[in-house]
Amino acid sequence: MVIALSAETRNSIGASLKSLGSLKSQEVDVKELASLGELPAALKKFWASGILLEVMTSIKASQNDKEATHHLVEFYPFAKFKLVGKEVMVLGKARSLEEFVHGCGQFNPRTIRRGTREIGHLAVYLSSDDTFDNAEKPVTVNISEAGCFVYSIR
Repeated sequence: MVIALSAETRNSIGASLKSLGSLKSQEVDVKELASLGELPAALKKFWASGILLEVMTSIKASQNDKEATHHLVEFYPFAKFKLVGKEVMVLGKARSLEEFVHGCGQFNPRTIRRGTREIGHLAVYLSSDDTFDNAEKPVTVNISEAGCFVYSIR
C-alpha cells in the first residue's frame, strides 16, 4: 500500500515498486491511497504485505486518522518516505526502497479483521480427545464471528 496525497507521487512510487519486483521476478501489486483515512477500509478489502506512507501525507493527516491507523501499521512492514527530486528516501528500519521491498517479500500478505471483537469472558473446556479426562479450563478473552481468543495458563 502506498499512501500519498499527490497522484504523481503515488504513481512514481508505484512504478518504482513494480520495477523492483520485476527485477527480482516477483509480481508487485501496488494499491495507491490518497489519504491515511483510506487505510482501514483498504486493509479490510485487500491483502497487503507492507505500507509506505509519504511524510507530508502523514503530517497533513487529521488527528483522528492518525489515531485510527496507528495500531494498524504495527501489523505490517511499515516505512515513511519522501521524494527528493526523483530519488525515494525511505525513513525507518529499511534504508532504501529495495530493502523495504525485500522485507515485504518476507512477510505473508494479510488483511485485517473485518468484524469487531467483543470482550467476553466465557469458561470453556479444551481437550485433545473426546473423553475430556485431562481437559483444560481456560477462559475466552474476546469473541468475534470468526472465533475467539482463548487464554490458558497450561
